[in-house]
Parts: sequence; C-alpha cells; structure tokens
Amino acid sequence: MNKVKFETKQDYINYCIENDIVSYRIPYGGRPSIDNAKTCNPPMPGLGKNTYIEEEPLSYPCIFVYTLDNEGDANGAFIYPNDFN
Repeated sequence: MNKVKFETKQDYINYCIENDIVSYRIPYGGRPSIDNAKTCNPPMPGLGKNTYIEEEPLSYPCIFVYTLDNEGDANGAFIYPNDFN
C-alpha cells in the first residue's frame, strides 16, 4: 500500500507523472478505481500522447492511499481532513 500527501494540484500532477499513475486511453486499457475523487475535465496529460490522468482529489490537502495492479492501474482512495471529524 502506498500513501502520499498532496498539498496542491500541481503536487498531485507531478506525483502521477513521476510514478506512472495514469489512465491509458487505448482500447481495453486500464482505468484507475479511485474513491472520493472527481473526474478531470479535460483529463490532465500523463506520460505520453495516449495517457491521461482522469481522476483527481476533490480538494487539497489530501492523502492518497493506493495500490497498483499488474497493469499499473491505481486502486485506492483520497482521504481528506474532514474524514476525521
């Protein structure tokens, strides 16, 4: 299980790109399953022309807790300060 805290949207984008956490826009490609997230509109560019980051946190700061499956797709959730109230 991976855990990382994001203070800003740019922190999140940089982390996704550096760690290859993307959605592959190819037929039968993977798509992350991330709870407590919103869809990026438009999707943020990923590592290559066929990759995009499609999910992002609802707000910042947040903690991203996730695992990667065999195809490299993230499965996890964003946790927010209000989750502890």
